[in-house]
Amino acid sequence: MDEKAEAVLSEPLDPKDVQIRPDGLVYLSWTWYAERLNRAFGRLGWGLIPQAGAQKQDMGNMTLVVWGHWLQIRGVTVGFEYGEC
Repeated sequence: MDEKAEAVLSEPLDPKDVQIRPDGLVYLSWTWYAERLNRAFGRLGWGLIPQAGAQKQDMGNMTLVVWGHWLQIRGVTVGFEYGEC
């Protein structure tokens, strides 16, 4: 990782960016992560590669969707994570 990317990714978290869901889960929004990665690596310097399709579960009055993605930075796979909505 170059010095610019290291500096951007090491910036302290601004408490106003932290969000709390009604059920108490603390999180950072997708747009927060995208903005940070854009500044660190450029708009085309990173991407999320989906693993298979989304998994869905009926929760009565709503549907939970979970989808795994690989994080690639400058063409190198560096991590994997699940997201939900």
